[in-house]
Amino acid sequence: VISARGEGTDGVGYGGGLTIALIVSFVMKLIACAMQYGIGFFLGKSLKIQQLIGVDKVFTRAIEAVLNERGLSPGKVAILVGGPDWPTSVTCGILKMNLPQMILGTIP
Repeated sequence: VISARGEGTDGVGYGGGLTIALIVSFVMKLIACAMQYGIGFFLGKSLKIQQLIGVDKVFTRAIEAVLNERGLSPGKVAILVGGPDWPTSVTCGILKMNLPQMILGTIP
């Protein structure tokens, strides 16, 4: 009964639904990265935040070294796109990176 009613209803279709889902998820990822950056920017001095991202770990130190480079180098973009969002975005906030540049580098 429900599927018979749905056939007569006009909608966005499969392609339209897929496009909407893609746009919404992309915007949500960028907003989440910006908010995580804000956590690092405003709460980066907190020992709890530093423990959560593991500032004393070799992995995080390597991310810091690459993120401190000027501009958008291939290594920096690779970390922003392929790295885990939480520690990468919070580290960018702690390092007080340029937010628009971080968001631009996060876009795949």
